[in-house]
Amino acid sequence: MVRVTIQGNVRQRGLRWPQAPAKPREPPGGALPRQTNPPERLHGKMSLQYDAAFLYLCVNNVQRSVELETATVDINIQQLSVTYATHNGSIPALHDLSLTARSGEFVAVIGPSGCGKSTLLRAVGGLIPPTSGTITVGGVAPDTARRQRRISFVFQKPVLLPWRTARQNVEVPLQIAGWTRSRRVETAQRILQLVGLEAFADAYPHQLSGGMQQRVALARALVLEPAALLLDEPFSALDELSRERLHVELLRIWELTGATVLFVTHALTEAVFLADRVLVLSSSPGTIVTEIPIKLARPRTLALLEQEDFLDYVILARQALRRGQEEAKALTY
Repeated sequence: MVRVTIQGNVRQRGLRWPQAPAKPREPPGGALPRQTNPPERLHGKMSLQYDAAFLYLCVNNVQRSVELETATVDINIQQLSVTYATHNGSIPALHDLSLTARSGEFVAVIGPSGCGKSTLLRAVGGLIPPTSGTITVGGVAPDTARRQRRISFVFQKPVLLPWRTARQNVEVPLQIAGWTRSRRVETAQRILQLVGLEAFADAYPHQLSGGMQQRVALARALVLEPAALLLDEPFSALDELSRERLHVELLRIWELTGATVLFVTHALTEAVFLADRVLVLSSSPGTIVTEIPIKLARPRTLALLEQEDFLDYVILARQALRRGQEEAKALTY
């Protein structure tokens, strides 16, 4: 989890926050402040801690006048390495990783826990810098692509603002971008319809199931029509049947939008069902050990899960994952 702490005088920054509300509500004054987590107050100071989802929304508060036409992009990564510096020394997360996600392609990334899958997404999204190597999204650096709103994230948790309705949560990126209220409402309602939640636009997060909350998070990511969508195990907390329904929904939305997708998961069946290609990462430090093209017809339905050719791909992915772990272990010893 990426965390940033900002300290300063609340009055000087013009921020207004709810005082530990008994139930979710809008901050006093009505306006949503740019920061989106209630602060810890200490002697007139404030300390704000963001998780990566809110950090992403807040740092997008740039180039407000820029409105991009919908377009797909290639994601190109060459010899990427990422190393974290700690008090106990350096920890390599990714090593010499290269991949290309073609425009409009759905690419799934699988690998053992701790192999750097989430690090890969954060580097592609411009949230962390590479230690070495290059990344381009549509021919520009990730930070530039993010500021131009070509990239959106969906994280493991939906991270919705509890005092805001589903529609108001979807409006957050639009409000940060300076859109008028009428335009925000119209656009958010249209995106909620796309994810099948138009009837729940006025519901608060605590009134929604886990799957519905994640669909709101997906709608929030889609609202500025990004060309690239980065998903970090977005359905991992859901039950099997809910996951399967959302797989079908995600594919339907992807086919409508044409976005380039990088999808991180631990679930082999999920990767095979969704993707055009499955990339298998080794144990830490992660690098690609196998690429599996998934030549299954689209559109894909849940009936595919019981077909022999689908199961063959799952077995192939499992063997590649096991082989990658064994090779990494052999190099260690």
